[in-house]
Amino acid sequence: MEFTALVILASLVQYFLFAFSVAAIREKTGIEPPEVHGDEQLVRAIAAHRNTGEFIPIFIGLIAICAYYLNDIFAAGVGVFWLVTRQVYRHGYMKDVKSRIPGFLMGDVVLAVLLLGRLWGLVNNMIEA
Repeated sequence: MEFTALVILASLVQYFLFAFSVAAIREKTGIEPPEVHGDEQLVRAIAAHRNTGEFIPIFIGLIAICAYYLNDIFAAGVGVFWLVTRQVYRHGYMKDVKSRIPGFLMGDVVLAVLLLGRLWGLVNNMIEA
C-alpha cells in the first residue's frame, strides 16, 4: 500500500497548505482568530479548508480499504484525482462561490469510484475465501 500511503500523505499536505492559505489571508487582512468574517477571501478560504477537513476522513477510509482489498495502484491513481478535484474546488471557491460546484461534484465522483472499488474488492475477497 505504498502508493496509497503517498497519496494519503499528499492529501494531508494539501490540507495543511489550505490551512496555511487561511493564515496568509489573515495576515494580509489583519483579521485575527477567532474572527471568521470581515473579508470575503478569508470566509471562502476557511470554508474550503473546513469542507476539505470534513471529507478527508471519508477519503482516507475509502482509499485505504480500496487499496487493501482491490489494488494499491488503482486506489492511489484514483486518489490522485481526488487531490486534483480538491484543488479545482478550492480554486473555484476562491474565485466565486458558485464556481466551487464542479470541483465538489468531481470529488464526489472520485469518492464513489473508491467506494465501488472497495466493495468490489471486498466482495471478491469474501467469495474467494
